[in-house]
Amino acid sequence: MHRVWITIRIGVGSIHDAQNIKCMETIAKCHVNPRSSLPCCVSFEQFSTYHVFQYANLPDVVVNTIQFVPFNHNEMWAREVLVDGDDYFHMDYKPITSTESESYVHLIIIGLTQLGEALAMEVARTAHFPNCKKHKTKITIIDKHMEHEMESFIHKCGEFFSLAKWHYIDTHDRANDRVSDISNKYQHLITNKQDRCFIDSEWTFINGSDASAFVANYIAESVTDANAVPTIAICINEMEASLHSAMTLPNEVYESKIPVLVHQSMTDAAVDALRGKNTDKKYDRYEMLRAFGMEEMDFEPKLMRLIDCGKRINYLYNHVDAKDIDEAEADKLWEEVPIHKRWSNIYSAVTIPIKYRCVENLSWPLTNSGQLAFLSEMEHNRWMVEELLLGYRPVLEQEDKQIDADKSLKRVYKDKFIHYDIRPNDGLKTDQSGRNVAEYDEIIVRNLHLIYR
Repeated sequence: MHRVWITIRIGVGSIHDAQNIKCMETIAKCHVNPRSSLPCCVSFEQFSTYHVFQYANLPDVVVNTIQFVPFNHNEMWAREVLVDGDDYFHMDYKPITSTESESYVHLIIIGLTQLGEALAMEVARTAHFPNCKKHKTKITIIDKHMEHEMESFIHKCGEFFSLAKWHYIDTHDRANDRVSDISNKYQHLITNKQDRCFIDSEWTFINGSDASAFVANYIAESVTDANAVPTIAICINEMEASLHSAMTLPNEVYESKIPVLVHQSMTDAAVDALRGKNTDKKYDRYEMLRAFGMEEMDFEPKLMRLIDCGKRINYLYNHVDAKDIDEAEADKLWEEVPIHKRWSNIYSAVTIPIKYRCVENLSWPLTNSGQLAFLSEMEHNRWMVEELLLGYRPVLEQEDKQIDADKSLKRVYKDKFIHYDIRPNDGLKTDQSGRNVAEYDEIIVRNLHLIYR
């Protein structure tokens, strides 16, 4: 039996999100006495609105008639090009399969637009690898208005940048450069004095034009680092400017065969012509260019697949010893899950292709203790970022001691968006059941073959 979904994506500019919500409410009111709820994907253009509807409670008239699935087109594009797209070089195109690997992923974003923000957040959520104790994922964002854009971006990310390492470079006045450290209020969570910022990504914000000599040298040095697995994403909104930026990147980018993503909102024709796609004449210089961000792209099938995987993850949390998954019960359990926890499971499902690529000679069931250990730590690192970006913060020292003394307080604080488990993997503690919470990560990675089948 096929599922029929409605996708709501109307409106332009500032009224886009409001019109889509009103349209969904109208459909809910018309869908009276339903035999079952109507699946409905609703597009949100602004990250702030999208974020609200990832954890907000909806009116009963909607909840009782609509299976509400919010999505953001830019986030779906970020996932397509960085994690699992068929025509793209995902960010870990040279897989990192060992805790001792010297390789690290480095995404360089030109233009802190909404699409640029989506790519940055997607890397933060998904780029977690076995060698996180040796090397962090690097994210560089370049914008000629960075002195204004960075503050807004960091503010949107909640407490994330209180825990992550970041560096600001002002190409116009290097006296303005600054480097962050973990916030004093979270010092008690540190378990590794050599790596105080326990988020496994580090950020560089560059205030300057991509045409400047400093930025050109920075890009050239970044892509020629022997340990780097770099990707460049040009996220300038104007199609012509984005294409021009791609064509004028330093020669080292083309000579090193580095993937370059070029934002083209309307059509990929210009980029395809540049790289000689579907012709006998190929242009080696531009063969690694790929257009992305086109408005007409339909992501509904992939979104539905992610939701199915999220349901299976939720099922396994409820049946930790399951050898298989009862899909009907998984559907039923999913209805009881708050919307923000649904997103936690969906975001976990997003990273499964990366986890698969991190395991050499993959076979199921996965019994290699070393692989299970690093996959579990990867899942915990992913979960921490996801919770921070959804609005949670870690516990303060006094809150930590209170929960240590009475584990029932853990849920009380969680309801206030304060999470006891946002801490390094080797600092995780037991919950009220007496189980170390690290075991929940292992439940997921042991059963990837059931989730992603």
